[in-house]
Amino acid sequence: MPIIFILLGFVLGGCAQPGTTTTPTPSPSPAAESGGSGWDISETLLAAINFAFVRQFSDTSPDARRFGYAAENGLTMFMVMDGEKGKEYEAIWSPPVFSPDSRRFAYVAERDRKHFIVADTVEGAGYDSIDSLPIFSHDSRQLAYVASLDSQQFMIVNGAEGK
Repeated sequence: MPIIFILLGFVLGGCAQPGTTTTPTPSPSPAAESGGSGWDISETLLAAINFAFVRQFSDTSPDARRFGYAAENGLTMFMVMDGEKGKEYEAIWSPPVFSPDSRRFAYVAERDRKHFIVADTVEGAGYDSIDSLPIFSHDSRQLAYVASLDSQQFMIVNGAEGK
């Protein structure tokens, strides 16, 4: 399967070096004085990812202004939301799910054999499994999902367990 390198920023030439960031500066530079663009450009390499995996674990917000995807980095995975790398986990089990107003997002992650929902970068309680995708109410205020713990299944709404 092909590996694609995700670069953030302007790709105007050169190679991405891990740990560098994109920093356009509109001040004149030697490149501008010699007929260049006048911008100092650098790039940030976040991760090498499998394109087929990204198609399954990515989504765009309802207003089409936000984009998120899961990526791997060796033995860990992380969510990239709006170009920002999130916290690393052992696994991410769902694409980002956006609220109807596009302001919130949630996904399923795993650490230490516990599954939990990450909502707006905040981790919920750990369960043996998360049995549904997270879903937001129409007004984007409520977040619900189904989880299992010790062979019991719960409906979780805004972090509170119900049966």
